[in-house]
Amino acid sequence: MFRYTFSWLISLLPAMALATGPTPSAFSGVATGGDAIEQTGAYCPDRATTYLILEEMTVALEGVTRAQESFLVLDDAATASIVLARADAALALAIGRGSGARVGTLIDAALSAEKDGHPKANLAWFPLLKEALQGLPEDATRAAARAQIAHAEDILQGQADGDEIQALLKAKQILQCDPLHIPLRQSRAQMERLQRDMLLGEKPSADQFNTLTDLLKRALQAGLDRLVEVQSP
Repeated sequence: MFRYTFSWLISLLPAMALATGPTPSAFSGVATGGDAIEQTGAYCPDRATTYLILEEMTVALEGVTRAQESFLVLDDAATASIVLARADAALALAIGRGSGARVGTLIDAALSAEKDGHPKANLAWFPLLKEALQGLPEDATRAAARAQIAHAEDILQGQADGDEIQALLKAKQILQCDPLHIPLRQSRAQMERLQRDMLLGEKPSADQFNTLTDLLKRALQAGLDRLVEVQSP
């Protein structure tokens, strides 16, 4: 079965750059680390971080391919589960790459604390959120996210009106890179469905694996598009 490698993906860059030419990509006009921008979903990683994301996505795609072969061809569910778990771990790393994405992960943790039935349990996460924000470039994006997080904290402390969950979600959206994070999170959701079915003793179909593979390829393409974007003069 065909194996995807990171070097193979990177070898496509010159051809992709030529094919892209002057046509605007999904990343045109998005923010990188130091850009002052308050546009939501446009806080995208720099060149070095994008390389790491691509490498981890490649590991995830190769793992899914191996898991599909182990499960559907070799009838080896144990190996398929192990390989799929490793692929899931690589995908989780890719999703959390970048300073903005790390803050988003902490926001997810704060939201989960509230869902556990303790309305103010997520207050304990705000010092961590504020500290993580300090690692972002001092620009309008960080200021906008910080304002939303501060507003959520004020609501929980009874010092302001509003919905703290919506404020935290807005902060998370400000710090996301939609062209990358949307296909990455869709891939992770499909990965979790596959793992759940296997844990329950159900046999995933070839279509389920193919859906995951297609989603990962879409995420990889988005990552390659981003790399072309940041390498353009």
